[in-house]
Amino acid sequence: MLMVCLTGIANASLTHIGFAFYDDGIGNIGAYKMIYDDDSPLGPITWFDYSNEGDTWENQKAWAADLGNKLTYYWLSGYENFTWTEDDWRLPDVGQNPQRNLGITTSEMGHLYYDELGLDGIDANVPGHYPTPDYTTSADLNASVFYNLIAGGYYTQNTGDLPNSVWYFEMNTGWQGVSADYNRIYGLAVRGGVISTPVPGAVWLLGSGVLCLTGMSRRQNRKKV
Repeated sequence: MLMVCLTGIANASLTHIGFAFYDDGIGNIGAYKMIYDDDSPLGPITWFDYSNEGDTWENQKAWAADLGNKLTYYWLSGYENFTWTEDDWRLPDVGQNPQRNLGITTSEMGHLYYDELGLDGIDANVPGHYPTPDYTTSADLNASVFYNLIAGGYYTQNTGDLPNSVWYFEMNTGWQGVSADYNRIYGLAVRGGVISTPVPGAVWLLGSGVLCLTGMSRRQNRKKV
């Protein structure tokens, strides 16, 4: 029973692990969530729950890479010893052999959209979805652990096959594709790092009870012998 409980906790996916205090330089200062994703397809990452306003790809890359100099971290209890495995924040990655399509879950943003947030991309072949498809809204994106996702396009860190092309992900449709790098679309930052999810006190109490019962059972068996 104890092992089952511990396994369930270890498989938890999106976990709020703390806040990052951020000053955007234009008078907006706030505390934004850091959300740990333990089964992202390219390795565990932490999402910074802040959508940078639309800008070019080069500017979004520079924004993410400079976050480490601007953020002050506050860890929730049990996560104080968290350490990064990547040098700094970056834009999300599409992984190896990216594809243009709906339903892609091998990229970090596709995994977040479909697997973690449980959203469905639009499908023009489904009755009722064309010519007015049911787009994902910002309220849909922020219905669980996130607060600041926007139903729009986000850059990734990966360039495309053509000059001035960059992979991006549409958080309003679930589409992964290629955009010109001069388009002004949103930025979202992630950073690699591995943590061990703290075990809640209730589970430790349950474990203690199981061990106690096991010990009592062994003593009773010895007495019968």
